[in-house]
Amino acid sequence: MRLVIDANILVAELLRVRGRALMTLPTLYLTIAGSIWDETEYELCKCIAHLTMRGTVLPDVAECLLESALLTVNDRLGQIPVAAYGTHESIARSRIPRDPDDWHTVALALDADFLGCGVATWTTDTLLAHLAYMEDGVVAKVMDRLDLTQRVLAHLTDEAVFAGIGNAGFDLFAAGDRSQNFYMFGSMGLASSLGLGYALARPDERVVVLEGEGSVLMNLGSLATIARMRPRRYLLVIMDNGTYALTGSQRNAAADVTDIAMIARGAGITRVATPQTAEEFERAVMDALSSDGPAVIVVKIADGNSAVRHGWDPVERKHCFAAGVAR
Repeated sequence: MRLVIDANILVAELLRVRGRALMTLPTLYLTIAGSIWDETEYELCKCIAHLTMRGTVLPDVAECLLESALLTVNDRLGQIPVAAYGTHESIARSRIPRDPDDWHTVALALDADFLGCGVATWTTDTLLAHLAYMEDGVVAKVMDRLDLTQRVLAHLTDEAVFAGIGNAGFDLFAAGDRSQNFYMFGSMGLASSLGLGYALARPDERVVVLEGEGSVLMNLGSLATIARMRPRRYLLVIMDNGTYALTGSQRNAAADVTDIAMIARGAGITRVATPQTAEEFERAVMDALSSDGPAVIVVKIADGNSAVRHGWDPVERKHCFAAGVAR
């Protein structure tokens, strides 16, 4: 994929480990207007100097960061001369009336996808959600939450399913509103714990929990409790988009440094799967549902929100669920 990138976004990404990794993807070709090449280097040096002055970055680290960022720029960024897009100057200036002299990137973006701000854009996370990338030698694609939820339900009959607040519950509702579905209301991070309690009370029944990584980060202790209590037929599916999508796609720790699958293993859960395709995910679900012991599946999904909302009242849902799982 060919993308035009503006100076501000380029500098911001170069200062992040994940941003520099993004720029090395073999499936991505980044370009920048030749006229703002010098501006990029100037802004990068200024930002790193500011971070050093504030004490956020140590001087020796700042030097390495600048060197790494400049190497990334020189190796991975293509400059495009004004002659290649100058014919778009008038329309580009009209699109950014507050700063019409900064028209170069907008003009370039008229003929290409764009990573930046000011016109229709890709964000870094949305871009990653649409790119095939190499991970452990396997071409992986970020998957769709609703599709994965439907794949889980396809292998269930009357089992209880607990869904975390927000999109996990909304897509469960969209995939199939069953009386055995329990949608969380305002208790962020507690779906895994509630499902665990159900699994311990009814050890012979299969229990599935659908949760987002943001909610799991709010209640990491539940992973240790799951490992310790070892519910026999418990499956926790963690759908990871690296953001708090429902409140504006703010990035969380899983987007940069936190490996939730590794945390689950470190907590003592031995059956942890990280499928790279929807087909692998479905096989992991089937394996987890047919085996004893707690299982966790961590799967990367696209950023974004569910297209539907359930209108359930919490008290009504409680009674509906109780009737659905009555034995």
